[in-house]
Amino acid sequence: AVESVHLSEWKNAYRQIINQYQKEADSLSELRHNLVYLDADDIPELVVDCVGYWLSVYSYSSGQIYTIMDYAEYGLWGRYYMYVPYSGKVCYPVYAFEDEGCAYYFELYYLDSEHNLNYDYNNVLIAHENEDGCRYENNQVEITEEQFYDYLKEYQELCGRNYSGIF
Repeated sequence: AVESVHLSEWKNAYRQIINQYQKEADSLSELRHNLVYLDADDIPELVVDCVGYWLSVYSYSSGQIYTIMDYAEYGLWGRYYMYVPYSGKVCYPVYAFEDEGCAYYFELYYLDSEHNLNYDYNNVLIAHENEDGCRYENNQVEITEEQFYDYLKEYQELCGRNYSGIF
């Protein structure tokens, strides 16, 4: 019986969040929600997704709701988030157009014990492409194309090979 009370607490909390978003959603937006296992506990995280525009992620622990991501934009220029179940790891590969040309970013985030999603400044991989060719960087240090692909493979392994896909 104790487990069923615990189960109903997080479900009720998530229902309240979903209901609030549904009240605020405009008729042009497609709003979805999903449960994923981002952190190491057995209570799933709630993902509220305004398809192609933004998503928010919530976690429930000890009777409290934590906002992990709040209106995080995605969709534009191929932006999307991937996660590895039960690991607290979120990967954000981005292909974007910038003033100096195209850029590919591979960013890593991790969930800490306080339910905050932190940017891993030690793992930022960028490829800038323009009419003069391509320039590669790892943590703001210029690298060769071969090194870029070596780092890319390493970063993908840091996130884990078993992405559960897009939030």
